[in-house]
Amino acid sequence: WNGKPVFGYSLAKHESGGTYLVPKEGEAELVTELFASYATGNVSLAALQRHLAAAGVVKNRTVVWYILRNRTYVGEVPHGIKSTSKFMPQAKLDWTPGKHEPLTDPETFERVQHRLRVNAQMQRSGPDHRRYLFSGLILCGSCGRRYTAKASKVKGEVVVQYRCNGRISAGDCKASFIHESRVRAAVIP
Repeated sequence: WNGKPVFGYSLAKHESGGTYLVPKEGEAELVTELFASYATGNVSLAALQRHLAAAGVVKNRTVVWYILRNRTYVGEVPHGIKSTSKFMPQAKLDWTPGKHEPLTDPETFERVQHRLRVNAQMQRSGPDHRRYLFSGLILCGSCGRRYTAKASKVKGEVVVQYRCNGRISAGDCKASFIHESRVRAAVIP
């Protein structure tokens, strides 16, 4: 293992050199509970965050989401370079079987991933989604993510545009924006 250990694991020295992951007492059990609870479909990320807080572990919802998305917990390790740069080509990050003990089984991990995908698709375009007619209904033809509405003033007139969330947040989609007037003209009749 190269780098800091993820939550639920600690590092141990290997007799031939290097380090490897071993389950950390107290944290590993919490990680297993997080996966099992979220896989049931009855628990939210916020509820998992409160469960961790009750156990004395302070993590925000983003960290809980990261834990649930991390393939390390199913016994895999990343190889390659992870890049989030908008200016450099996307680096290749591969996951291969590791030698550490997994904290969840592959079936539970896949149920959690499915639930995370479904919940992401159900989300509308944020707190202002009621203000825009097509919020959460337009999907990107390139990456499949939802479009988010944004209003701006152009020459004193409010113009609503829909932009791909993949382009906004991840920067990995090249889809352009769409004016709401074009969507209305195509859909309303």
